[in-house]
Amino acid sequence: MANIITGILNHHQGKGERSPFGTGSLFVAATGTAGTVVVSSAGTRSIRVQGFGESTSSAIFDETVFAR
Repeated sequence: MANIITGILNHHQGKGERSPFGTGSLFVAATGTAGTVVVSSAGTRSIRVQGFGESTSSAIFDETVFAR
């Protein structure tokens, strides 16, 4: 999963996608900040995607994608 997440992050960072709330990357692997999308492992066959708006206390979307 780590290689897949790294590939996703590198792809979006390579495109220069930035957070609308600052100069940082839009997609991150660590704790989310305002205006970021966190991509993290949720198990051996799943990835969790969380999006944050102005507040990091509650994600505006939080989905888990499973491989079959």
